[in-house]
Amino acid sequence: MTISKHNYINMGRHCRIERLGIILCFVCTVTVGWWYTEYYVRRYTLTIQGEERIDSVNTRDTSVQATSTYQRNIFTIRIGEKLFRLHDKNIRTVSVHPLKQQYFITASTDCHIALWDVRKLNSNGRSKSVCELPHGKGLNSAFFSPITGSKILSTCADDKLRIYQLEETAEAVADVSLASSRHHNNHTGRWLTKFRAEWHPRCEEIFIVGSMARPRQIELFDDKLHLIHTYTSEEWLGSVCSLNTFHPKRDIIAGANSSGRMHVFM
Repeated sequence: MTISKHNYINMGRHCRIERLGIILCFVCTVTVGWWYTEYYVRRYTLTIQGEERIDSVNTRDTSVQATSTYQRNIFTIRIGEKLFRLHDKNIRTVSVHPLKQQYFITASTDCHIALWDVRKLNSNGRSKSVCELPHGKGLNSAFFSPITGSKILSTCADDKLRIYQLEETAEAVADVSLASSRHHNNHTGRWLTKFRAEWHPRCEEIFIVGSMARPRQIELFDDKLHLIHTYTSEEWLGSVCSLNTFHPKRDIIAGANSSGRMHVFM
Protein backbone atom coordinates (compact mmCIF):
# COMPACT_ATOMS: atom_id res chain seq x y z
CA MET A 1 0.00 0.00 0.00
CA THR A 2 1.10 3.57 -0.57
CA ILE A 3 0.27 6.82 1.17
CA SER A 4 0.09 10.40 -0.05
CA LYS A 5 0.83 13.79 1.46
CA HIS A 6 -2.77 14.05 2.62
CA ASN A 7 -2.33 11.05 4.88
CA TYR A 8 -0.08 13.04 7.22
CA ILE A 9 -1.35 14.79 10.31
CA ASN A 10 1.18 17.00 12.03
CA MET A 11 0.93 16.95 15.84
CA GLY A 12 2.74 18.67 18.65
CA ARG A 13 5.24 16.71 20.72
CA HIS A 14 3.24 17.05 23.93
CA CYS A 15 -0.31 16.15 22.87
CA ARG A 16 -2.67 14.34 25.19
CA ILE A 17 -3.42 10.74 24.26
CA GLU A 18 -6.74 10.46 22.43
CA ARG A 19 -8.43 7.96 20.15
CA LEU A 20 -10.89 9.71 17.86
CA GLY A 21 -11.56 7.60 14.78
CA ILE A 22 -8.19 6.98 13.19
CA ILE A 23 -6.50 9.98 14.80
CA LEU A 24 -3.99 9.31 17.57
CA CYS A 25 -2.20 11.76 19.80
CA PHE A 26 0.79 10.82 21.93
CA VAL A 27 2.36 12.29 25.01
CA CYS A 28 6.02 12.27 25.98
CA THR A 29 6.79 13.65 29.44
CA VAL A 30 10.34 14.83 30.02
CA THR A 31 11.71 16.14 33.32
CA VAL A 32 15.13 17.75 33.34
CA GLY A 33 16.71 18.58 36.69
CA TRP A 34 18.80 16.41 38.97
CA TRP A 35 17.70 13.46 36.89
CA TYR A 36 16.26 12.81 33.42
CA THR A 37 12.91 11.06 33.14
CA GLU A 38 10.86 10.04 30.13
CA TYR A 39 7.65 8.09 30.49
CA TYR A 40 4.37 7.47 28.70
CA VAL A 41 1.09 6.99 30.52
CA ARG A 42 -2.13 5.64 29.04
CA ARG A 43 -5.25 6.51 31.03
CA TYR A 44 -8.41 4.45 31.59
CA THR A 45 -11.80 4.90 33.20
CA LEU A 46 -13.15 1.90 35.10
CA THR A 47 -16.64 1.99 36.56
CA ILE A 48 -17.19 -0.35 39.49
CA GLN A 49 -20.63 -1.97 39.78
CA GLY A 50 -21.42 -3.22 43.25
CA GLU A 51 -17.67 -3.05 44.03
CA GLU A 52 -17.27 -6.45 42.36
CA ARG A 53 -16.52 -5.92 38.68
CA ILE A 54 -15.38 -3.37 36.14
CA ASP A 55 -18.44 -2.24 34.23
CA SER A 56 -16.96 -0.10 31.47
CA VAL A 57 -13.69 1.06 29.98
CA ASN A 58 -13.08 4.43 28.40
CA THR A 59 -9.64 5.51 27.22
CA ARG A 60 -10.55 9.20 27.12
CA ASP A 61 -11.23 9.87 30.80
CA THR A 62 -8.98 9.87 33.84
CA SER A 63 -10.93 8.69 36.88
CA VAL A 64 -8.85 5.51 36.81
CA GLN A 65 -5.25 5.84 35.84
CA ALA A 66 -1.77 4.46 36.22
CA THR A 67 0.16 7.02 38.21
CA SER A 68 3.72 7.37 39.40
CA THR A 69 5.23 9.43 42.20
CA TYR A 70 9.02 9.70 41.91
CA GLN A 71 9.63 11.09 45.40
CA ARG A 72 7.80 8.28 47.22
CA ASN A 73 8.50 5.54 44.67
CA ILE A 74 4.85 4.38 44.77
CA PHE A 75 3.14 3.20 41.61
CA THR A 76 -0.59 2.78 41.89
CA ILE A 77 -3.92 2.27 40.16
CA ARG A 78 -6.77 4.62 41.05
CA ILE A 79 -10.30 3.19 41.00
CA GLY A 80 -12.91 5.76 41.97
CA GLU A 81 -11.57 7.41 45.12
CA LYS A 82 -9.28 4.54 46.15
CA LEU A 83 -5.59 4.06 45.41
CA PHE A 84 -4.10 0.57 45.16
CA ARG A 85 -0.38 -0.02 45.28
CA LEU A 86 0.45 -2.65 42.67
CA HIS A 87 4.11 -2.26 41.63
CA ASP A 88 7.34 -0.80 42.99
CA LYS A 89 8.24 0.57 39.56
CA ASN A 90 6.51 2.39 36.72
CA ILE A 91 3.27 0.94 35.34
CA ARG A 92 3.39 1.15 31.55
CA THR A 93 -0.07 -0.11 30.54
CA VAL A 94 -3.35 -1.33 31.98
CA SER A 95 -5.63 -3.74 30.10
CA VAL A 96 -9.06 -4.96 31.20
CA HIS A 97 -10.40 -8.43 30.31
CA PRO A 98 -13.16 -7.87 27.70
CA LEU A 99 -15.53 -10.48 29.19
CA LYS A 100 -14.51 -11.11 32.81
CA GLN A 101 -14.14 -7.45 33.63
CA GLN A 102 -13.20 -8.02 37.24
CA TYR A 103 -9.75 -8.92 35.87
CA PHE A 104 -7.12 -6.55 34.53
CA ILE A 105 -3.40 -6.77 33.83
CA THR A 106 -0.60 -4.28 34.38
CA ALA A 107 2.72 -4.17 32.58
CA SER A 108 5.55 -2.68 34.63
CA THR A 109 9.21 -1.79 34.34
CA ASP A 110 9.79 -4.19 37.25
CA CYS A 111 9.95 -6.97 34.59
CA HIS A 112 6.52 -8.44 35.38
CA ILE A 113 3.03 -8.60 33.98
CA ALA A 114 0.60 -8.94 36.88
CA LEU A 115 -2.97 -10.22 36.67
CA TRP A 116 -5.34 -8.64 39.21
CA ASP A 117 -8.84 -9.29 40.49
CA VAL A 118 -10.47 -5.94 41.28
CA ARG A 119 -12.59 -7.62 43.99
CA LYS A 120 -9.47 -8.59 45.94
CA LEU A 121 -7.48 -5.36 45.82
CA ASN A 122 -6.28 -3.96 49.12
CA SER A 123 -6.28 -0.19 49.51
CA ASN A 124 -4.50 -0.37 52.88
CA GLY A 125 -1.30 -1.97 51.65
CA ARG A 126 0.31 -3.91 48.83
CA SER A 127 -2.32 -5.89 46.89
CA LYS A 128 -1.70 -9.53 45.97
CA SER A 129 -1.93 -10.40 42.28
CA VAL A 130 -3.69 -13.48 40.91
CA CYS A 131 -0.46 -14.39 39.10
CA GLU A 132 2.69 -12.79 37.69
CA LEU A 133 4.42 -13.38 34.36
CA PRO A 134 8.17 -12.64 34.64
CA HIS A 135 10.11 -11.14 31.71
CA GLY A 136 13.81 -10.60 31.04
CA LYS A 137 13.62 -6.81 31.25
CA GLY A 138 11.07 -4.06 31.78
CA LEU A 139 7.75 -4.25 29.95
CA ASN A 140 6.66 -1.79 27.29
CA SER A 141 3.07 -3.06 27.18
CA ALA A 142 0.70 -5.98 27.70
CA PHE A 143 -2.83 -6.29 26.35
CA PHE A 144 -5.65 -8.83 26.53
CA SER A 145 -6.95 -10.04 23.17
CA PRO A 146 -9.96 -7.83 22.41
CA ILE A 147 -12.79 -10.35 21.85
CA THR A 148 -12.39 -13.29 24.22
CA GLY A 149 -9.50 -12.11 26.38
CA SER A 150 -7.98 -15.59 26.10
CA LYS A 151 -4.55 -14.28 25.07
CA ILE A 152 -2.11 -11.71 26.40
CA LEU A 153 0.28 -9.95 24.02
CA SER A 154 3.42 -8.42 25.56
CA THR A 155 6.21 -6.20 24.24
CA CYS A 156 9.39 -6.24 26.30
CA ALA A 157 12.73 -4.43 26.43
CA ASP A 158 14.49 -7.81 26.23
CA ASP A 159 13.77 -7.68 22.45
CA LYS A 160 10.95 -10.21 22.49
CA LEU A 161 7.28 -10.36 21.63
CA ARG A 162 5.29 -12.92 23.64
CA ILE A 163 1.79 -14.34 23.55
CA TYR A 164 0.35 -16.02 26.65
CA GLN A 165 -2.66 -18.34 26.69
CA LEU A 166 -5.22 -18.09 29.48
CA GLU A 167 -6.96 -21.22 30.76
CA GLU A 168 -10.30 -20.08 32.10
CA THR A 169 -13.27 -21.57 33.93
CA ALA A 170 -16.73 -20.07 33.94
CA GLU A 171 -15.89 -17.92 36.94
CA ALA A 172 -12.14 -17.42 37.06
CA VAL A 173 -8.76 -17.56 35.36
CA ALA A 174 -7.29 -20.97 36.16
CA ASP A 175 -3.84 -20.73 34.57
CA VAL A 176 -1.67 -18.59 32.26
CA SER A 177 1.03 -20.20 30.10
CA LEU A 178 3.47 -19.00 27.45
CA ALA A 179 2.13 -19.96 24.01
CA SER A 180 4.81 -18.42 21.77
CA SER A 181 7.80 -16.10 21.84
CA ARG A 182 9.76 -14.36 19.09
CA HIS A 183 12.84 -12.16 18.89
CA HIS A 184 11.96 -8.62 17.82
CA ASN A 185 14.24 -5.59 17.97
CA ASN A 186 12.50 -3.37 20.53
CA HIS A 187 15.58 -1.29 21.29
CA THR A 188 14.27 2.14 20.30
CA GLY A 189 16.87 3.96 22.38
CA ARG A 190 16.53 7.00 24.59
CA TRP A 191 14.85 9.42 22.19
CA LEU A 192 12.14 7.29 20.54
CA THR A 193 8.86 6.21 22.09
CA LYS A 194 8.93 2.53 23.00
CA PHE A 195 7.14 -0.03 20.82
CA ARG A 196 3.75 -1.36 21.90
CA ALA A 197 2.30 -4.26 19.96
CA GLU A 198 -1.50 -3.92 19.69
CA TRP A 199 -4.22 -6.39 18.71
CA HIS A 200 -6.60 -5.89 15.83
CA PRO A 201 -9.86 -4.79 17.53
CA ARG A 202 -12.01 -7.17 15.45
CA CYS A 203 -9.66 -10.12 15.07
CA GLU A 204 -7.62 -11.97 17.69
CA GLU A 205 -5.28 -13.54 15.13
CA ILE A 206 -3.52 -10.32 14.07
CA PHE A 207 -1.52 -7.60 15.78
CA ILE A 208 0.60 -4.63 14.71
CA VAL A 209 3.91 -3.28 15.98
CA GLY A 210 6.63 -0.80 15.01
CA SER A 211 9.96 -1.86 13.56
CA MET A 212 13.59 -0.77 13.64
CA ALA A 213 14.25 -2.47 10.29
CA ARG A 214 15.28 -0.62 7.15
CA PRO A 215 13.63 0.42 4.93
CA ARG A 216 11.35 1.84 7.62
CA GLN A 217 8.18 -0.17 8.06
CA ILE A 218 5.24 -1.17 10.22
CA GLU A 219 4.89 -4.90 10.83
CA LEU A 220 1.83 -7.13 10.93
CA PHE A 221 2.04 -10.49 12.75
CA ASP A 222 -0.36 -13.37 13.31
CA ASP A 223 -1.03 -14.94 16.71
CA LYS A 224 1.69 -17.55 16.06
CA LEU A 225 4.17 -14.66 15.77
CA HIS A 226 4.71 -15.14 12.05
CA LEU A 227 5.37 -11.94 10.09
CA ILE A 228 2.58 -11.76 7.51
CA HIS A 229 2.89 -8.23 6.08
CA THR A 230 4.96 -5.04 6.22
CA TYR A 231 3.68 -1.56 5.46
CA THR A 232 6.32 0.56 3.73
CA SER A 233 6.61 3.63 1.53
CA GLU A 234 9.96 4.69 0.11
CA GLU A 235 8.60 8.15 -0.63
CA TRP A 236 6.89 8.98 2.65
CA LEU A 237 7.76 6.54 5.42
CA GLY A 238 11.32 7.41 6.40
CA SER A 239 11.19 7.22 10.21
CA VAL A 240 10.38 4.74 12.96
CA CYS A 241 6.65 4.54 13.79
CA SER A 242 6.76 3.60 17.45
CA LEU A 243 3.01 3.59 18.12
CA ASN A 244 0.56 1.98 15.72
CA THR A 245 -3.10 1.05 15.83
CA PHE A 246 -6.04 -0.21 13.77
CA HIS A 247 -9.21 1.70 12.98
CA PRO A 248 -11.98 0.07 15.10
CA LYS A 249 -14.34 -0.43 12.14
CA ARG A 250 -12.48 0.14 8.87
CA ASP A 251 -9.47 -1.48 7.21
CA ILE A 252 -7.14 1.39 8.07
CA ILE A 253 -4.01 1.52 10.19
CA ALA A 254 -2.27 4.57 11.63
CA GLY A 255 1.28 4.89 12.90
CA ALA A 256 3.04 7.81 14.53
CA ASN A 257 6.68 8.68 15.05
CA SER A 258 8.34 10.58 17.89
CA SER A 259 8.57 13.87 16.02
CA GLY A 260 4.81 14.41 15.63
CA ARG A 261 4.06 12.88 12.24
CA MET A 262 1.32 10.36 11.54
CA HIS A 263 1.25 7.86 8.68
CA VAL A 264 -2.07 6.35 7.55
CA PHE A 265 -2.35 3.25 5.35
CA MET A 266 -5.71 2.59 3.70
